[in-house]
Amino acid sequence: MSTLFRGWPPDRLSQIYGWLKPDVEICSDNYCVGRPIPPMDPELNRISLKPLPLVRATRNHIRQTLIRRRARAAAVNWAKSREFDVIYSYPLGRHPFYHELAVEISKTLQIPLVIHVMDDWLLRLEKEYQRSGNLRAWQKEESSWLNLFDHASGHIGISPEMESAYLKRYGRTFIPIANSIDFESWNVRRDSYQAKDPFKIVYVGGLSKEKEFAALKRFRDAVLSLRESGLSLQWIIHSGISWQDTLNSEFVVDSLVVNGGPISHDTLPEKLNEADLLVLALNFDELSAEYLALSIQNKVPEYMASGTPILAFGPSGNPSIEYAKRERWAMVVDIEDPLTLQSALKTIMNDVDRRREIGMRAREIALKNHQHQDVQRRFINILRSAAA
Repeated sequence: MSTLFRGWPPDRLSQIYGWLKPDVEICSDNYCVGRPIPPMDPELNRISLKPLPLVRATRNHIRQTLIRRRARAAAVNWAKSREFDVIYSYPLGRHPFYHELAVEISKTLQIPLVIHVMDDWLLRLEKEYQRSGNLRAWQKEESSWLNLFDHASGHIGISPEMESAYLKRYGRTFIPIANSIDFESWNVRRDSYQAKDPFKIVYVGGLSKEKEFAALKRFRDAVLSLRESGLSLQWIIHSGISWQDTLNSEFVVDSLVVNGGPISHDTLPEKLNEADLLVLALNFDELSAEYLALSIQNKVPEYMASGTPILAFGPSGNPSIEYAKRERWAMVVDIEDPLTLQSALKTIMNDVDRRREIGMRAREIALKNHQHQDVQRRFINILRSAAA
């Protein structure tokens, strides 16, 4: 979502981050709290009755509490040396440290906080804590999130589905703002839909088991099967640094499934344009489907803007999949069936007119719904309203 801040004066932005280096072209005043803030794992939070594990758990809890306390104090002191009008934060489910820090800075400096929820972490965490049997930990986690919602002056969601669901659950309106495209800088235009040899498929994004890992493995199986049937194709996967080990061990197959390496924002339009097909994949299992039931994937507008045809593989009911079906910007496979997926892939590989139809429709809808200037204007108005 860094596109929301593109074009802002760099001296009007400051950022606190964990460990992945931020884009210094957008914001040059950055503070790193470091990686020692561990994620919360419900399975590891269970208290054992065995003496040794309990001692270890207690020592670990004390150590992590001290680490968090020191990191929080240092970040608050850093924030005190700046003059902020508003704080923008998007909470991450297994890292409550960050949204709790945002609340603390907001209270300490007495400046408003705007939050941007991009996935339904609360529902997923509730399910995981229930499965682990650690209801006390869930009550603490839920209290932290509800405190965040109560304290925030502005609430942003990711989709109309989230806006409706969160209004019912929490009595607050989370204004939907998804990713946007600056078409003025998106200077690559597709002028041909003739396929390459081999047919070039591209995926850009993470390999999270909570979102897309299983679906991408199914897609990998389909690609392998089509090669065995004699079709000439290649799948290139671009994932961030943190996914490289998973990519190499779980996906790469000689010259068929290739690690394309991390991809920068500047080179993204060109890489998407070079593809014959882009793949969007979302897991079908119940837990993933619930977790993603209110989310629009950030890559969707970028895929659409490229004008490259898209194959969307994911469950019905997911906002990204329903958006694709409603607006016809992708060929959709919404059942987890290998033969159906292979058939759809063969169809789009062999039909240049279908590829052109999907690609042109995708760009048309992106121009209509995801113009950077329009989305950023709405975003700025929310921040200004909170600051006022």
